[in-house]
Amino acid sequence: MFVRNANARMRMAWVVAVCGLALTVSACRSKKGPEDEGAAGGEFGEQTLGGDMGGIAGRSGEGLEAARRMGLRTVYFDYNDSSLRQDGQTALRNNYDVLRRRSDVRVEIQGNCDERGSSEYNFALGERRAKAARDYLLQLGLPSSQLTTVSFGEENPASPGSGESAWAQNRRADFAVVP
Repeated sequence: MFVRNANARMRMAWVVAVCGLALTVSACRSKKGPEDEGAAGGEFGEQTLGGDMGGIAGRSGEGLEAARRMGLRTVYFDYNDSSLRQDGQTALRNNYDVLRRRSDVRVEIQGNCDERGSSEYNFALGERRAKAARDYLLQLGLPSSQLTTVSFGEENPASPGSGESAWAQNRRADFAVVP
């Protein structure tokens, strides 16, 4: 257990270091054209919204909170599975209705996993979960221009504990508002 936590801490430190480097590099750009306004800030796609969205970063808690305020729901998955459950389809139909009325809003669908399994496996599973949610919204008729996907694997737990109640909260696809 100690090694697993140490490995998780090392991965998190690496992610933070890469994010810091990406932000530093993007801040050092000397020229900014019109196409760069609101553009991605680096490899991890940190973005801020302009206009009336108040500078919400796409992968920050603010982007998630903005999505919740809009009424977008999280989609939950079964263990080791990326297929949509009935409650997930219901949540996605709700999200479709919200996003259809707000065609100006773009969201990032963030695939997440519980801590079981290797990091590589969990990143792939998180990606399949995010894409399953995206594909369902596309089938309902939402334009692809409103949707992006990303996987956080096991690195972004909603519940930090171990055990089925915590793991069930971590097997999910979140929605975050992005520019």
